[in-house]
Amino acid sequence: MYLSANRIFVLLLISTLTYSASAIAQDKYVTDILRITLRTGPGNTNKIIRTLHSGAKLEILEETDTGYTMVRAEDQTEGWVRTQYLQDEPVARNLLENATTTVGLLKTELSKLKIKTKNLTANKSELEAERNKLLNSKTDLEKENRHFSKIASRPIELDNDNKKLKKLNVSLEHNLQRLTQENQILKERDSRTWFIAGALVLIFGMLIGIIIPKIKWKKKSSWDY
Repeated sequence: MYLSANRIFVLLLISTLTYSASAIAQDKYVTDILRITLRTGPGNTNKIIRTLHSGAKLEILEETDTGYTMVRAEDQTEGWVRTQYLQDEPVARNLLENATTTVGLLKTELSKLKIKTKNLTANKSELEAERNKLLNSKTDLEKENRHFSKIASRPIELDNDNKKLKKLNVSLEHNLQRLTQENQILKERDSRTWFIAGALVLIFGMLIGIIIPKIKWKKKSSWDY
């Protein structure tokens, strides 16, 4: 859009500087009469080479005091014309044609600018839609990333739980071994207790077996007296 604006400015500048550029190149134009003659020499008696129509652009080659000027036409034909039929600026018809051409070019550039503006607006809308789509995708990806991070952290948590369970299992095994040993000790103590109790009962029975007969014998003896 910036380059097109520059092109419009250049066209306007060219249109504005047409006259000054023409003067620098020493160009002149045929006046608004219908047509003039281009002759082989400076005078009416010289042969006519061709006729020049109003507005024809001529390059000045030589000016004289005789009222004639040597010129070169746009088709490179050289000859002499009456100086009074030349002017420094293009005729109104040429100016109108130039202005019409310039306006046409400006309209074309303006149409191009409108199309570019429309395309840029459409591209902007598409870019905005794409941007929103990317933002939504980014949000979804962030959610998925958090979800996968949680999933990824679960094996670590499971490993930690497994380690804890292993430690607990070892502790339980130690406790089981300790309880087993204590139970074995209690069993051994219980066996010894029952053995001692049995021995005591046996001894007590033996003592009773010895003592009771003696008691009965003493009572019998006392009865005899």
